[in-house]
Amino acid sequence: MMWIDGRSDLEDAPIYFRFYDPRVMIDCFEALDPAHLASLLQPVQHLALPLSPMMGESCGISPLAPRSAFRERVLTIDCPAHGQEPAVTTFRISGHEFQAFGTLQRQRATRKLARELHQIHPHLPDSLILHTARLAADRAGHYGLESIRQVHLYAECMLWHGDDFDRRIPQARLVLMKDDMLAWRKAAALEAWFVASKTTAPTMPRHEQV
Repeated sequence: MMWIDGRSDLEDAPIYFRFYDPRVMIDCFEALDPAHLASLLQPVQHLALPLSPMMGESCGISPLAPRSAFRERVLTIDCPAHGQEPAVTTFRISGHEFQAFGTLQRQRATRKLARELHQIHPHLPDSLILHTARLAADRAGHYGLESIRQVHLYAECMLWHGDDFDRRIPQARLVLMKDDMLAWRKAAALEAWFVASKTTAPTMPRHEQV
């Protein structure tokens, strides 16, 4: 089990820590302090994790690569040296470690979005897909659109109409600037506009390399 320091709302609610999940374990190497990581992993000296598109640049393969590029391949990691302290039974992470896990989770969501966009638009440059995926969550969140589906919709609008469609196209801006509108209603209105915009301009504009 895991406790989180500095989170009063979770003090009495331990979290089940799936450290054995490769997606979680690889994040541990970036999020946890070295001494903390060593105490968790002792007496393990090396780890071999199956490669995945969600693992990021640490595996040396683009997140847009086909799944066959990851199949039957592993990433070997040397674990930090540990002292003679007993292995931990109750695991407590600090506030900054918790924030680091959150950052890594958002990066994974960006990679997932990029792969989805790449599958829909395989003809677009990888650089454009990755650029759009990196920007979409923050841009959509600025207008209160935060769900996975809403961010995906916003990314599609960016690909079709450009990064600045929210400022450049009056119809889209009119929808997005309605601060009193619930997010799901705003997303529905944006989707209706987007579908109509593709009907009037059925060919996706040509994009330059980003």
